[in-house]
This record gives sequence, C-alpha cells and structure tokens, in this order.
Amino acid sequence: IVWCLVLFFLAWPLALFSLSWFVFLENFEALFLVLFGSDVVYTVNDFLERVVLWPRELGKAIATGSQSFPIPPNEVSSKERVSTSGFEASKILWSIAWLLLNIFVAYPLANFLGWWWVIMMPFESLIEALVDVDAMLEAFVTWPRMLMKATITQYEQFPNPLENRSQSPHGEYHQHEEHGP
Repeated sequence: IVWCLVLFFLAWPLALFSLSWFVFLENFEALFLVLFGSDVVYTVNDFLERVVLWPRELGKAIATGSQSFPIPPNEVSSKERVSTSGFEASKILWSIAWLLLNIFVAYPLANFLGWWWVIMMPFESLIEALVDVDAMLEAFVTWPRMLMKATITQYEQFPNPLENRSQSPHGEYHQHEEHGP
C-alpha cells in the first residue's frame, strides 16, 4: 500500500513533470555535444530519464511485494554519443527534412504519447500485454532523439522509431546504433 501511495502522490506527478523536460532536452543532447563539446545536457537528461522510469520500478515493487525502496538503475539507457566529421552539402536536404519532421511530428507526438507511457509503466509488471505497448510508446517518446541524431549526421534513411529494437537487460527497448542513428 505504501508503494501505491508513493506511486500516486509522488512518482507519477514527478515523472509527468519531468517527461516534458526529458522529451525537450533529448532533442538537443547531440546538438549541444557537437556545437559546444559539453555533455551537461546528457547528464541532466539521464537524471530526468531515471525520474520518468521511476513509476515502472514502483510497479515492479508493487507486483513483487518488495520491501526495499525501488529506484531505477543508474544506467537506464544505452545512448550512444554522437559525433560528426562535418556537413556534406549534398546531404543538407536530409538534415532539413529530419529537423522539420522532428519539430512538426515527432516532438508533439512524443509529448502526447509520453503521458500515456508514464501512466501505463507501473502496470506492465502486472499485465504482460502492456510490455509491448510500453515498448512501442517508449520508441515514439525517444524518436525525437533519433531524428536529431539523423539531422546532425545527415543520415539518408528514414529514422523509423519501431525498427531494429531489442530488449535490454533492464526491460527497456533501445535502438541498435549500427543500423542508423
């Protein structure tokens, strides 16, 4: 019962508040690293990602009856740092296309679906069918990061959020970097 109270009155409100900042900052992680050489945005966004994933850990604690305080692991994702050797003039249209797609489609979609993702996360320990739904929602919530990487690296193929995903040991789903951004 204690974990349910923590979930309803602390974890969900914090996760939903942090979600907006997480989705916004993940767009600029790669850009800040390339432009300024600073990984401060990575550090802040890793913390926000842990806050956003906290309801999932509480759901696991509720399902298992755990007595220990549930916190997300320190390494919640396998994000790869982006570097670029410079822009090629022939590929600048791809960068413009991915940037426009990010601004007008991916970012608003990630903000909308992110709320559903955070609300449903704790229940995936109880309802097995929600694991795949949460994985799909997480793919769309992290799609802006993938599109910004494609913008910076001038990637020519469509950065599909549902392609090349595999399950990590933590239960989250992440993009394989060798096939694209």
